[in-house]
Amino acid sequence: MGGSLQGLGVWVMVGLSVLCFLLCGLLRHRWAWHVGTALQVLVIAGGYFQWGIAAIGVVFLALWLYVLNVRKSVLG
Repeated sequence: MGGSLQGLGVWVMVGLSVLCFLLCGLLRHRWAWHVGTALQVLVIAGGYFQWGIAAIGVVFLALWLYVLNVRKSVLG
């Protein structure tokens, strides 16, 4: 992925990773699913610091949307 990710970019991505991890424990709440979607969009925006992060963010957003679809099918 290259070596251009430094300083602020590293801290932003570490912070987003920690938020994603903490959010896993909160998914029993309805609001957490919406926050999770917004968080995936923020990870894609992290592509400003490194293009590879945006690519990973797109993959995880696709997975997240799939999980939301399955959740809707199971609960609905």
